[in-house]
Amino acid sequence: MSAPHIGSTATLPSAADVAEGIVERYWKLYVHPFRQSPDPAFVYESGPFREALARILYDIVEVGGGLSVLTGSPGLGVTTLLRTVASTLPEAFFCTAHVVETGRPVAGLLSTVLGELGARKLPRGRSALFDAATSFLAGLAREGGEAVVLVDEAHVLGASQLEGLRRLMNIETNERKLLHLVLAGQPKLSATIARNESLTRRVTIRAKLEPLQTADADRYIAHRLRMAGAERDPFSPRAASRIVARCKGNPRRINVVATAALFAGALARATTISPAMVDAAAREVEEATA
Repeated sequence: MSAPHIGSTATLPSAADVAEGIVERYWKLYVHPFRQSPDPAFVYESGPFREALARILYDIVEVGGGLSVLTGSPGLGVTTLLRTVASTLPEAFFCTAHVVETGRPVAGLLSTVLGELGARKLPRGRSALFDAATSFLAGLAREGGEAVVLVDEAHVLGASQLEGLRRLMNIETNERKLLHLVLAGQPKLSATIARNESLTRRVTIRAKLEPLQTADADRYIAHRLRMAGAERDPFSPRAASRIVARCKGNPRRINVVATAALFAGALARATTISPAMVDAAAREVEEATA
């Protein structure tokens, strides 16, 4: 069966069909298997993912009070890994802040960090915020808790913001540091950190996410389909391999192309998605993002 053109209007479903989930209904799935939302149930721990996760968790739990650096190109799962770290740390011992608003001025960034950790009635002004941070972290430590701050998109941080985060790491008792910092972002984050010598000396571990190898990418697709309730694989073996090859092991791209192929297959009333259908779907995606 020839692959349909995704932009064609000849076989478009009704708006009601789309709203009800044409992909899920046609392929008999409980949920869409390739949505971009970071549902923990759909996380596939590839070899590089597991290693990076283990390194970050070791640094937080065993070392503590240091600076972990996580890098990866867009789409490789940096944000997903941070969410996995946050969900893995026992809430009884760790107070975790996941910060994504990294473009704010220093005072705004400090307020966000403290607010995410649970501090309330925060003062205004940088100096007052550092005093509030010292008091809050000391109180947390007295209660047996440890603060962990996960900063996403950290490659966009400026010099003053990085210096502000470094100063937070200075808060300590006679026994230990009171905050562990994880900076995560695109590969250029390493160069950003290198410009702050004091911060560079604080790095206790580095982790890096890599594109999925072919075998891992095949298992990634199969895992997401299985978690979505697929009773059979809608992709032929060659079609799945074609997705992996065209997406160069990038999970986000795999999700986008696989979604487009499933949709095209539903429109065409296909029984199995062929390599040609994958190619057509991938071209549509490439044209849309060019």
